[in-house]
Amino acid sequence: MVVTNSPTTAGEKDVGFFFLFTDDGNQDAWSVATAKQILYGTLLPKAFPDVKRVRYRSDGAGCFSSDLSRLLQTIWHEWTGITEISVRVSVSGGGKSDLDGRFAFLSEALRSGVNSGKSHWNAKTSIAAATARGPLKSSLLGEFTPIRPDDPPKAQVKGGWKGTCPYHHSELMLGRDGKAEGLRFYFTSGFGAGRVIAVAGVELEQPDSAASPPQPHRDIVDLSQAQAPLKQAIATTSKSGRLTKPVARALFEHERVHRPGHLRRERAQVETALLKVRCRHSQHSARQRRACC
Repeated sequence: MVVTNSPTTAGEKDVGFFFLFTDDGNQDAWSVATAKQILYGTLLPKAFPDVKRVRYRSDGAGCFSSDLSRLLQTIWHEWTGITEISVRVSVSGGGKSDLDGRFAFLSEALRSGVNSGKSHWNAKTSIAAATARGPLKSSLLGEFTPIRPDDPPKAQVKGGWKGTCPYHHSELMLGRDGKAEGLRFYFTSGFGAGRVIAVAGVELEQPDSAASPPQPHRDIVDLSQAQAPLKQAIATTSKSGRLTKPVARALFEHERVHRPGHLRRERAQVETALLKVRCRHSQHSARQRRACC
């Protein structure tokens, strides 16, 4: 649910809804980060081009209140041009909004679509069924794929707590140059001095020393275009039973870096295809074969 100041009537708010459908039901911190990247990087700039600062609100589920969410608060502006000036996760059981009512409205639209003869079994067909009798008022429906690195780097806020961040509210501290300098945490009130954590204490730990610089956004991207040649290569391999070394390397690299969590069947097909590539140099060691093929 997006609430903005009305551009035409002073003192009034405009409310819109973005519903993101996915075939991946594993709701975790990376899934939330992917959805927010779509919201800040694509949807808001198109629907509200004048909006540059946002206050983010959510319920208290762990995927929303994770350290990854806190870390990203300091760098959304760098990636998308949208500054997330505050994050608020509700105390357990609180924070309900009109969004819950819109879910009921969406459910009714989906039921209406089924009654008119539509069937649905994934994200795309669910969107078609929900809009069978026309678009939903004040709502935009879209499809997305959560992106998760194979070896997710660990996001950590070094503030003396263990596990999920215990604070319900965080304000972004900006310097005179507009760059993030840290986060000011509060339990619930948002008043007082709060607890300050400098940007240096908010970092993304890489899995190993050889990893690239901390850039989690390279994994939070739309891979629909990259998946097309991948599927085509798999289909060709399945028919011919042969896979060239360049294609095998491309498949391996794509799977290693950009493996979407929900394409498990496709991942198995890739691994099967890679096994069909044989090193022609029988004298090579196992390590040399991996480098060669």
